[in-house]
Amino acid sequence: GGRGSVESIAPVCGNQMLISWGQGVLCLPSYLTRRCAHVCASAFTSPAYWDDVYSSEAEMEQSTEWLAGFDDDALTELLHHALEEERASPVLELGCGSSSLSAQLHASGWTKITACDISAIAVQAQRLQRPGVNYVVADARCLSRDVGAGSFSAVVDKATLDAIACSEGWDYEVGLVASEVVRVLRPGGKWLCISMTAPTTLLPILARANWASITCEQWNGLFVYRGRTRAHGGDARATTCAATEGTESESGVARSSS
Repeated sequence: GGRGSVESIAPVCGNQMLISWGQGVLCLPSYLTRRCAHVCASAFTSPAYWDDVYSSEAEMEQSTEWLAGFDDDALTELLHHALEEERASPVLELGCGSSSLSAQLHASGWTKITACDISAIAVQAQRLQRPGVNYVVADARCLSRDVGAGSFSAVVDKATLDAIACSEGWDYEVGLVASEVVRVLRPGGKWLCISMTAPTTLLPILARANWASITCEQWNGLFVYRGRTRAHGGDARATTCAATEGTESESGVARSSS
């Protein structure tokens, strides 16, 4: 079933606010909560909603970081340790929004970074502000429009899965993301997801995808999900994305020849 409308908003550390829908929670920058209090949770999967959020130049310039930013030493250490072997390999960030995460990774030596977002306005602004990263418009639930199978050695997500997990039919939507991540990863590829959603909710759904392994650990009051694809490849067939209309299709991500 769906998560419905916002039930409560409570302050947490710094400029973050905790939003809850039924059994789901999401930690957002406080300036976004003014919008969230008046919308249904399913708006978080709508390109139009995020285009509206990122249409403000001030909001794009804030480099909004969900959950943690690259200046957080714990996050930097986590990413450096998890992605050390992928410095010269293609890496994808899901749901970049106005975050500087991909640009910071690029500046730290990861040379083949692609970042995607469902909002064309966010992507356009990122391209202007942060050269060096390949920013593309793509829906994490339906990457097959823009990303070929086996295109990346690693996929990184920081709270995008949380936003999608607040939608109507959230279990189906989360399953779509997991299947798409498996498809775009190379054999033996890594998925690293930083989330507020507990494994009792997500792991049974994530595990339905064709992983070699999928685990979760607690980290700094959050959860880190780690997935590995099979070393010799799994089912990398393109998926049908009938439920994710309205996103812009762009080229710019190399497709595999397989």
